Amino acid sequence: MHTKTLTVGMAVLACLLAACQPAPAAPTPTAVPAPTATPIPAPTATLAPAEPAAAAIGDVLASPNWEVTVLAVQLVGDQLYDKETNGSVLADEGSSFVALGLKAKPLGDLKAVPYAALMIADENGQPHGAYYSGLQAGDVDPFSIDVNRCSMLAIAGGGIDLPAESTLQLVYQIPQSSLGKELTFKFDDSAPVIFTVE
Repeated sequence: MHTKTLTVGMAVLACLLAACQPAPAAPTPTAVPAPTATPIPAPTATLAPAEPAAAAIGDVLASPNWEVTVLAVQLVGDQLYDKETNGSVLADEGSSFVALGLKAKPLGDLKAVPYAALMIADENGQPHGAYYSGLQAGDVDPFSIDVNRCSMLAIAGGGIDLPAESTLQLVYQIPQSSLGKELTFKFDDSAPVIFTVE
């Protein structure tokens, strides 16, 4: 019986000793550095390719491929003589024909310019392609040059062969609402030419 009492006593003593143990120490807080402001890099502007500065009628424009001068602009009206049909062609309703006279000279190996690279943009940036074109070598009045229909050639990817310096007449159809407003002519890679037609 002593053994039982001794065993029970030892168990009670072990429980008391466990209860008297000091509580485990609370974990010490680890020092956390204060948040720092990470500098946000300022955005840098991405430079767009430089568009050539706009020119005016009469300015000589030089690019890697061409030397171009827009000599004059002329309002033709709502009718144009078409020698292929031997009659007048009417502009679309609300549109007028405008003729550009220019000189162009190849400077490099390129000896042709696609019609798609001969555009007039109206005041809204809407592009208009040539309907008629004509060229002649030498120094001539561009508006005396006979023109031929080229709108279908433009659609098919055609162009104008310019083996040497030539005078050209290009005829465009633009909305009558664009008359008196700023129009822009672009000849391939040359600077744009800004003009108005009254």
